Order: sequence, then structure tokens, then C-alpha cells
Amino acid sequence: MYTSDNPMVMGTKVVETWSRGSSDYVNGIGPAQGYETWALEDGSKIFLEWRGTSYSEATSTGSRRGTFHGTVRFVGGTGKFATIRGVITSDTEFDTDPKTGYNRPASRGEYWFEK
Repeated sequence: MYTSDNPMVMGTKVVETWSRGSSDYVNGIGPAQGYETWALEDGSKIFLEWRGTSYSEATSTGSRRGTFHGTVRFVGGTGKFATIRGVITSDTEFDTDPKTGYNRPASRGEYWFEK
């Protein structure tokens, strides 16, 4: 869930995102890829695929802290977003600690609609 500054797509707020993926670390660095779903305030969804490179290291609490650098592709959605396509570049800092963890993305991109 977003606490503020929700992303907008065609004037519709993104209210929640779900991301599922995997990484294959060797000495703390490796490829990462996965899928994401954006839930919008009107009930629509947007589907994305992402891939890139991730670096992380263990912290004293046992969490993983690191960065991800990659691209995200819009691959479709529901309703008026069914034909959405586009690309985002993303740099994300993260910490997986369940109590103090964070996920801080810095992203830029564009989208369009296929006919």
C-alpha cells in the first residue's frame, strides 16, 4: 500500500502493488526477475514484468540490504488498461528486515496503448 504520492496512470491512482520474483546471487550479486500487479483505485489492474541485476549483503539482524537496477515492462491489464504497453527504468534500495525494512524505488518511464 502507498502512504502518499501514489503513482497515477491515465488519471487513476495506483493504490497497491504486488511483486513476486527471484534472484540468483553469487557472492551477493546476480540476476533478478519477476512479475508485478498494480491495483488501481477503480478496480482495474495492470500487469508488469521486471528483470535486472541485484546486489545485497547480510545485515547484523539477518536481513538482506541492497540495490536493484533494471527495467520493468507493461504487458497488459484489465478494462481500459488491457492494451497498455511501456517501459520503466528502476533503481531500488531495499532492506528485508520485517521490523525496519524498506523498499525505495526511483523510477522513470512511459506507457502507451496498442490499438
